[in-house]
Amino acid sequence: MIACGPPQRIDRAPTSNETTRLLDALRDSTPVAWSAQGHARVLLPEGDVEGELRAHVDPPQRARVEIVSKALFGMVGERVVVSLPGDGHVLFYRERSDMLERLPFAESRLADLVPGRSMRGLFALTAGSPPWPRGTPPSDLAQRLRVVAEEDDGAKLDFEVRLEEAQLFRIRLQRQRVERFEWWVGGVRRLEVRYDRWRPLAVGEQPGRLRVRGTDLEAEVVLDRVEPRSDFTARDFEVY
Repeated sequence: MIACGPPQRIDRAPTSNETTRLLDALRDSTPVAWSAQGHARVLLPEGDVEGELRAHVDPPQRARVEIVSKALFGMVGERVVVSLPGDGHVLFYRERSDMLERLPFAESRLADLVPGRSMRGLFALTAGSPPWPRGTPPSDLAQRLRVVAEEDDGAKLDFEVRLEEAQLFRIRLQRQRVERFEWWVGGVRRLEVRYDRWRPLAVGEQPGRLRVRGTDLEAEVVLDRVEPRSDFTARDFEVY
């Protein structure tokens, strides 16, 4: 029986078994393309969006997410589309204003969520993996690790990974899955993502719920249906 209770705050180097558990959970897997339907709620300074979600994801460069809100109590429904068509840019369309924006990914709000401002890092985040600033874990990752808390007799472990430029990753591991990821810079938390409701794919799993909190953004994405795809075309990522 697992003993439950508040997290035990500690600060120590991980054991070899704990390090292996974390490295196994963070091991890169073959990117899998998928489509999904679900629900999303996004809170932004310029206005909130909530509604049905349709997503196409084709790592490591293409994705399209559409949120359609219904008209309620006299309010006008809206359709919002964000697309990465594969050319290094982000397309953002909001039906209410009928305005289409096109920006290089590195200059977009999405890039603000990712260390190193890389598109590959964004795909890693959506899959429940850390977005390493240089694309891959540092070669001395095991030496950079600290265990800072544990819960339920070690079933949950909180790790810290210290990186260059005053960056810090905090990763909560629950058995072999990442449950929470935090990105800190200079003592300030830039991003927190929580993962659960994992869905099986052809290879590995996809988090079925992501709860995101950034500097000026909050979002919850719930994927009710997820299916692997191998037949995407360029049209699947157009904004229309």
